Amino acid sequence: MEKQQLEKYINEYGRDIYLFCKRLTQNKNTADDLYQETFLKLWELDNVNDTENPKSYLLGIAVNLWKNQCRKQMWRKQIADIVPASQSCSARSRKICYS
Repeated sequence: MEKQQLEKYINEYGRDIYLFCKRLTQNKNTADDLYQETFLKLWELDNVNDTENPKSYLLGIAVNLWKNQCRKQMWRKQIADIVPASQSCSARSRKICYS
């Protein structure tokens, strides 16, 4: 994607995408990150010119990024629940290194 095209999408749809991210995350800082990640992902993609509705495409990117982030958080929580609190990563690392 060219820089001019990205700027065009940001100018046309940026406000709507940001408000959507804010509603989705319920947190300003998280919405800021999601907004930036959405447009970074768009920058990386090559097939954007083929889309009929760029705003819908951007919303889809934001939703998919948010779902991926939620999955990662759930996975980390499951791992944290499995590892006893008394064996933090640093404590286990020290035990392994100095044994």
